[in-house]
Amino acid sequence: MTLRHPPPGLAGVRVEVDRVHKETRAANAEAVGIGPTQRIVFWDTVMRFPRRELAVIAAHERAHLDRRHIAKGLAWTLLFLVPGLWLVGRTGRPDRAELLPRAALAAVVFALVALPVANAVSRRYEREADWIALERTRNPGAAANLFRDLALSNALQPDPPRWAYVLFADHPSTKQRLELARSFSAAGRRSRGGPGSP
Repeated sequence: MTLRHPPPGLAGVRVEVDRVHKETRAANAEAVGIGPTQRIVFWDTVMRFPRRELAVIAAHERAHLDRRHIAKGLAWTLLFLVPGLWLVGRTGRPDRAELLPRAALAAVVFALVALPVANAVSRRYEREADWIALERTRNPGAAANLFRDLALSNALQPDPPRWAYVLFADHPSTKQRLELARSFSAAGRRSRGGPGSP
């Protein structure tokens, strides 16, 4: 479904709404596609958030498109996929069934090693999009409220254990996102104060 009145900052971008409320209460939005297929998709569950929070989401997702994070993510995937396929190919052969367990084990081990790296790359892009959204909206209060609302709607642990964060988190934690909004707000106060501003 096309969004009739999209949040500000999305001129020239195709915007859609996915009806997911019958399957989940989680709230989300995403930038998808490359080139002419680029678009931003809001879940209908996120549309209940205040408009100023939707503006932060819109700026965040727009940043993913502007910074070509999707294409960069695909490039990272290929960078890992090629050696991974080579490794699996070296440990097993299709004509030797007895080597299949070894190839399967190699694939699992490689995936476990690659997952934290892939998540670290994703967190880096998400943090960049958060900062750009703060720069574009100039509303750290709305961003902080958004991060809290997302944590509540999606049942996120605000500050997960380090091992869980490294292995499974593809976004900064809620605590980190709130700290980013606070640092942006503090930077803004310093810049208005004159000397000593960054």
